[in-house]
Amino acid sequence: MLRRFAASLSNAQVPAELVGDKILEIAEDPSPKLRHPVGPDAEPFIAWREGMSDEDWIALNGLADDEEWAARVEADFGMDVRPFFGKTSAGLVQQ
Repeated sequence: MLRRFAASLSNAQVPAELVGDKILEIAEDPSPKLRHPVGPDAEPFIAWREGMSDEDWIALNGLADDEEWAARVEADFGMDVRPFFGKTSAGLVQQ
């Protein structure tokens, strides 16, 4: 799971300026809020997470096999995350 997290950070698709604007907005807003979505995938991802129980979320992220996890994310969320691991859906390592 740590590899998945590291891969997600190394392939960030959200422009730094957009993130910076959100940080400024958060700093200037006195109301507390747990999540501050940034980028085109943020809202759908949060909705996807809210659509499952805590137990389902833990089970999903507890999968030891990256391919099984990626297939589940693709089936549920509609996003192929394999390129973030340097792989294709056929399991081939991209150069």
